[in-house]
Amino acid sequence: IKEYLFEGLQDNNHRIRSQCAKILGQKGDEMIIFPLLQTMGDDSWAIRKSAQEALKHMSEEKVLPALSGIIKSSSGNLGLMKSLSSVLSEFESPDASSLLVQLLQNTDNPALIESITRSLGRKEDELSFTHLFHLLANDQWTVRKTASTAIAQISFDKIKSRLKKELSNPNRFIHLAVVEILIAKGDEDVIDLMADSLDSNN
Repeated sequence: IKEYLFEGLQDNNHRIRSQCAKILGQKGDEMIIFPLLQTMGDDSWAIRKSAQEALKHMSEEKVLPALSGIIKSSSGNLGLMKSLSSVLSEFESPDASSLLVQLLQNTDNPALIESITRSLGRKEDELSFTHLFHLLANDQWTVRKTASTAIAQISFDKIKSRLKKELSNPNRFIHLAVVEILIAKGDEDVIDLMADSLDSNN
């Protein structure tokens, strides 16, 4: 049956390709990962979506190594990069964050950068934090705003030390964004943090 489904992924009819991707995703074994990855660059949005949903429901241990290989050759294929970002956003491990960062470094598309930024904001690991703060200096205002919003939604206890460090960042965009985030937090810990920063700068 799998052989027929694999053939169906190459069918001229996009509905057949989409249905085959859905069925293959339900099988859940390693043999179907590569064929599904091939469909993530398909011209049809519905087929890409079917492949994404199928991969999201498979284990990270099976999917991430395959995604790592395809990310290296995805540059320039915006549809494929969006599909990869969508799948990686569903996985919680630091390895998934690392692959998202690789994807981020391979694109200059503002919409894709914003999407990846939102995903990194949900990861809450050190690698994601580092790149979120880097994105506060991005040339695009919308990207900076997305990064700022993502950081603001992270638990204050998890980013307190990083915010304190970045208050003295010479980059104007980063400094202002951090001040806005701290003001938005608006509790006594924030006031103490800003006071400490001012004292250290005097």
